[in-house]
Amino acid sequence: MSLLALPFFTEETNFSGVIYATDPTLQLGRSFPNVPASDPREWRPFYSREQMENCLAKVQRVSFREPINIHGAATVAAYSSGYSIGSCNWIVRTEHEKIGYLSATSSRNSHTKPVQWDQLRGCDALILTSICRFPEHSPETSVCHAFAVIADTLKRNGSVLMPICPTGVLYDLLEVISMQLDQHDVPVDVPVYFISPVAESTLAYSNIYAEWLSEKKQNMVNIPEEPFKHGLTTRNGRLKVYDNIYGDFCRQMRTPCVIFTGHPSLRIGNAVHFLEIFRQKTSVLDPDYPIQNVYGPYEKLSIRAFFFPIETRLDFSQLNPSILPDLAPKLLVMPEVYTQPPPNSSQRTDFVVAYNARATFRYGDTFTIPSTTKTKRVRLHPDTLRTIELHGHRDHSDIGLSSLKGVLSVYDNILELNPDTGTKIRNVCVGKLHPEIFAQTLGKMNLKFSQDEIDGNIRFTFDTLNATVCIKNGGFRTVISSPNRENRHLLSKAIAICLKIL
Repeated sequence: MSLLALPFFTEETNFSGVIYATDPTLQLGRSFPNVPASDPREWRPFYSREQMENCLAKVQRVSFREPINIHGAATVAAYSSGYSIGSCNWIVRTEHEKIGYLSATSSRNSHTKPVQWDQLRGCDALILTSICRFPEHSPETSVCHAFAVIADTLKRNGSVLMPICPTGVLYDLLEVISMQLDQHDVPVDVPVYFISPVAESTLAYSNIYAEWLSEKKQNMVNIPEEPFKHGLTTRNGRLKVYDNIYGDFCRQMRTPCVIFTGHPSLRIGNAVHFLEIFRQKTSVLDPDYPIQNVYGPYEKLSIRAFFFPIETRLDFSQLNPSILPDLAPKLLVMPEVYTQPPPNSSQRTDFVVAYNARATFRYGDTFTIPSTTKTKRVRLHPDTLRTIELHGHRDHSDIGLSSLKGVLSVYDNILELNPDTGTKIRNVCVGKLHPEIFAQTLGKMNLKFSQDEIDGNIRFTFDTLNATVCIKNGGFRTVISSPNRENRHLLSKAIAICLKIL
C-alpha cells in the first residue's frame, strides 16, 4: 500500500526520472487507486486516476538479481527481502563501491521467497531502514492472542473487525484462520468476509506469482495445487469475498462474523462504516498503525479495541548478535532513533542497534555517504595503447612508466582516452639533469650564463634573458623562472636535450 504515496512524489513535482519496482509491486499497486478516493479530514481529492496511471507509467519492472545500468554511473539490482510478495532490498554498485539498502526485511518463514543475504555481505555502506517497531511483541504470540480474542468474541455472539491492507500479512492470516477457528471450537457456519475493491485481484495474484513465493509454495504449484488455502476456504463456504459493502453483501451478511477490510488507519475505507455499526463488538487493529495513533475518534464508542502487532520485520535480537556481524558493512547508515530505546520501552537498552562503524541521520536530513576511493577508471582506446612505450622508473627497472597522449571523453559517466590527431603536445622528459651536461648544452646554444650554488641547489642565471634555472633534488627537479614566455620555452628546450623523452 506504500505505492499509494508514489503520485505525491512524481505528479506536479516536475519529476522526470524512472522508477524501478518488481512486477508484483506494480501489479498489486495498479489495483489500489480505487482506495482511498478522498481524505475526510480535509475533503480534498488525493489524486485522479489519470495521475496514478501517469505515475505507474514511469515504473520499470525488474526481476530479482537483474542488473540495471543507471547512465553508466552505477548499477542497481533487487534482491528478495522476504517480507512480502515482491518486496526487495537493493544493491547499488559503482566502479569501486557497493552500497546496500536494507528495507522492510523478514527472516521468518512465511509465504514469500526467503531473504537473499549473499549480496548484502561486505558492503562499503549499508543503509538500514524499516526495522521492527514493536520488538517486545513476537509475531507468533500476537497471532495466538489475536485468534484467542477472535474465538472468544465469536462465542459470545460478537463480530470481529480486522482493519488491514489487502496484501502482505493478510495472506498468512487467511491461511490459518479456518484452522484456528476450528481449534477454538468456533462453529463452521461462522463466515469470514474479505471486503475490498481489489479483493479478487489480490487473491488471484497471490496464486499466479509462484516464482516470488517460498520454495514450499512453489512446489505446491508444480503438483499442481494452489499455493494458498484461501481458494479451498472460499469453496467450502467459510471465506466470502466481496468488492464492496453494498448489494450482495448487504443481503447475505450474517453475524457473528470476522471481517477483513481496509483501511488500518481507520480514516478511510469500509472500516469506518463497520466501526459505526459494530458498537458492541471487538476491533483488532493492524500492527503498522498503533492503536493510540488511530483510535482517538472512536474512544466514546462501546467497542473493545485490541492491538496485536503482527510484526515480522527484523528486530534487535536478530540484527545485533547475528545479522550485522555476518553482513559486516564497512559503514552502517541508519536513522538516529535506532540508537535509542523505543518510547514505549525506554528502559530496554537492548532495543537499540549496536554497531561500531555507523553514521546516523534525522528525518529530513540530506546525508552524504563518504566515498572510499578517489580514483576513476578510464578506458583506453586501442589506438592510444599502440603508442605506449614503457621505460624503467629511476633505479626500479621492475616499474614501467609511459606517457599517454589523447583526448579525455566523458559521456554517461564513462571516461575514455581517445587518440588526439589535431593537437601537438609537448614531449614528456624524464631522467636526471646533470649541471655539467646542461652547461655544455647552453654553450652549444650560445646562451651566456653565470652559475652558483644556494642551499645545495645549482642555479643558472641568464642576465640577457632575465631568467634563472634552478636544479633541485639532485637533478630530479628543475624550476625555470622568467617573465617572458619565449625565454621559458627556449630554456625548456635546452633542458629537454639533456633528458630522455618518455
